[in-house]
Amino acid sequence: MTGYGTESDGPLGESETPATVALLGVFLAVYVALVATEAQFDIVAFRSLAVRSDRLWLVPTWLTATLIHGPPVHLLMNGVFLFLFGGGLERTYGSRVLVTVFLVTGVVTAVLGTVLAGLNDCGLAAFRTGTGCRAAGGGSSMALAGLIGYVTRRRPSVPFYILPSSRASVPLWWFTATLLVVSLLGMYTPIDPLRAAVGFPVGHAYHFVGVLVGAALESVWTPDPVR
Repeated sequence: MTGYGTESDGPLGESETPATVALLGVFLAVYVALVATEAQFDIVAFRSLAVRSDRLWLVPTWLTATLIHGPPVHLLMNGVFLFLFGGGLERTYGSRVLVTVFLVTGVVTAVLGTVLAGLNDCGLAAFRTGTGCRAAGGGSSMALAGLIGYVTRRRPSVPFYILPSSRASVPLWWFTATLLVVSLLGMYTPIDPLRAAVGFPVGHAYHFVGVLVGAALESVWTPDPVR
């Protein structure tokens, strides 16, 4: 679907990306476990691992929310993006940087994104139990948005490839700016082109916050490229 390249490897590159593959394996394992649990016990296991505004004190959900996915297309889209974009980051900066940025931005975005979504949807009532109004989120895109923000601040003009099999690209900052605009539209107007395209609710607050968190992390942590 999309990706970005280093100066020497083009959009996909040739080197191995063990951390990217490991994260993809975790996504798939968690998804299969959730589907099996729901089928066996007739429960919605997804809800127990999602981060929610009325139970932000459940610290483990700050991490588990970044590893779960809803419908299969959700897992597929995020998995493809991680493989291409995350793989590019790993080839450029190494496995340690990819995993650190994913985990740090994912956890912080899970919290701050839920706060923003809760305030947008319910006001302060989102943070009290029994009100019937709350914000909830789950999906690796909250961490993937962090990767986008991190790389954009570090290398804003690096080419972002629209299709991995072609050389058609735009500067990464252009893609990131478009994502932020789409997120703002989805949060504060009836216009939601991303939801119309994918067919299920989109966590715009998490995408918006994730990009900013990733950029903030890059401002304080800038390890040298490995290639």
